[in-house]
Amino acid sequence: MSSPFRTLDLERLVDGELDAQEAAELRAHVAACETCTAELKELEDLNAVLRAGRRETAPARLRERVDRILDGDLADTARPPAGGLSRRGLGFAALGALAASVATAVVLPKLMVSQLEPGEIAGTLVRDFETFLFAERVLDFVEADPAGVAAWYRARLDFDLPRLSADLSGYRLRGGRLCWLLDRRLASLSFEGGEDSLALYIMPSDGLALPESGRTAGGLRDASVHHRDRFTNVIWREGDLVLGLVGEAPSERVEEIARVFSRNAED
Repeated sequence: MSSPFRTLDLERLVDGELDAQEAAELRAHVAACETCTAELKELEDLNAVLRAGRRETAPARLRERVDRILDGDLADTARPPAGGLSRRGLGFAALGALAASVATAVVLPKLMVSQLEPGEIAGTLVRDFETFLFAERVLDFVEADPAGVAAWYRARLDFDLPRLSADLSGYRLRGGRLCWLLDRRLASLSFEGGEDSLALYIMPSDGLALPESGRTAGGLRDASVHHRDRFTNVIWREGDLVLGLVGEAPSERVEEIARVFSRNAED
């Protein structure tokens, strides 16, 4: 039967992002739709493997889908967007790249972190931020309360965020996105000051060699400052996490905001 719902709706259902009425309506449709039932089961299987964080035998349907991707039957659906993947679209692209392993098992959640070059971190974060701006700053959720933001990510990530602030030197917390970048699931927090936006990327440091640059941001651990086109990217380490702050503001301003966040996180 024809479905009025999109894959994104099913993804939001799996992630628990629909309200009670929306979830009930979608589940009622799924119960009567074989296509959506199969797709929902596929998403739930993939989600379970992604969250496991260990070596798992891939479900039969998942292995079949990967085989179809490699055969070219699902080439359009498997192609990732520029700037990386966010949410569940990451799964099939990653599995397609690791097809030989997926035939028997799926290795998650950190796929090939040891092969990442230091320069990839800065470039990847800037490209994702550019895509975010081009997509009219669409967020996975809108929330200005730091406690609410931390709780949303706590249910979706296997690490805790540093202490968050609602205001960073005039930039207000707006919400965030769940992204798949640098072969890992990470948080991207959005801050806005007037017409300007900042994205703060927070991720586990496992397997990441931090980049170097000609400049360092004083007061931040293992910090470096990078420029690409009109963007400034400050990358530093907080405990077992790596943070990257990207924005269009002047370099000195972005560096200042990074230091403010670090000080607030330590208080």
